[in-house]
Amino acid sequence: MIKSAFSFINGGKFISRGSGRHITRMIDTMELIYVFSGTLDMFENEQKFHLGTGDFLYLYPGKTHGGLSVYPANLSFFWVHFSGKILQLNHFPQSGHIIHPGRMGDYISMLLTEQALDRDQVSCDLLLALLMNETRRMNTDDNSVMNISIANAAERILKLRFAEPISTATIAGDLNCNADYLGRIFHRQFHCTLTDYLNKLRLRNAASLLTSGYFSVKEAAYNSGFTDLAYFRKRFLREFFMRPSEYRRQRLAGHINTDSAQE
Repeated sequence: MIKSAFSFINGGKFISRGSGRHITRMIDTMELIYVFSGTLDMFENEQKFHLGTGDFLYLYPGKTHGGLSVYPANLSFFWVHFSGKILQLNHFPQSGHIIHPGRMGDYISMLLTEQALDRDQVSCDLLLALLMNETRRMNTDDNSVMNISIANAAERILKLRFAEPISTATIAGDLNCNADYLGRIFHRQFHCTLTDYLNKLRLRNAASLLTSGYFSVKEAAYNSGFTDLAYFRKRFLREFFMRPSEYRRQRLAGHINTDSAQE
C-alpha cells in the first residue's frame, strides 16, 4: 500500500454570506486553507495573516487561531484537516501564494469529489500530498545562501534591538524584503516565528534583570521591550513556569537550581 506522510481527515469549501468570522479555537489536527476569492484575515497565537486570492495558510495543532475580521461577501476558501508528524510540516512554508492556481483548483475538486463519493483513504492522502506540494513550489530557493543570509541578518537585528518597538514589518523594511517572505525564511532557518524568537530574547533579558536585584518586575519588563505588563507576566509564566515576582524572589534567595546544580 502507498503510504503518504500526511493523512487526510476531511475538507470542504466555504462561501461567505458577508457576515460572521472564523471562530477562535485550538485544534489537535493540522489545517490547510486556500483562498479562491476575496480576503481572509487570520491569526495564530500572536502572528497575523492577511490572505488574498491564491494565498494559502497552514495552521498548527495546539495553537489558538481564529478570524481577525468579518468575512467579506466575496470570500470563498477551501479548508482541509489532516494528521501526521508535525515536524514534517516544517518542510513547508506556513503561508504564501500559489503559482499554479489552476492546478491547485483541480486537485481540490478531485479531493472533494473523492471524499463525497468513494472516500478511498489512499486516494485522499495522495491528493492531499499533491495539494501540499503546490504550496512548496514557490519556495524551491528557500534554502539558498541569500535567504539564509537574510534570516541570519534578521536574527542579528533582533539580538541588537529586542528592547525597542520592533516587528517583522520593521525588520523586513530594514532588509528591503517582504514581511511574509521574511517570516517564512526565518521560520525555516530557526524553526520558530520571528515573534516567538523576539519574545524569547526579551524574556531572557527580563529574567537577567530580575536576577540582578536592581529592577522591579515592571522595570524589567519595560527595559526588555514589553509594553503590556499583563502580557509579560503571561509569557514569563509560560517560559519559566513561575511568576516574575516569584522568580526574582527565589533567584535572589539562591533557591533556583541551575543545570550544574545537584538536586
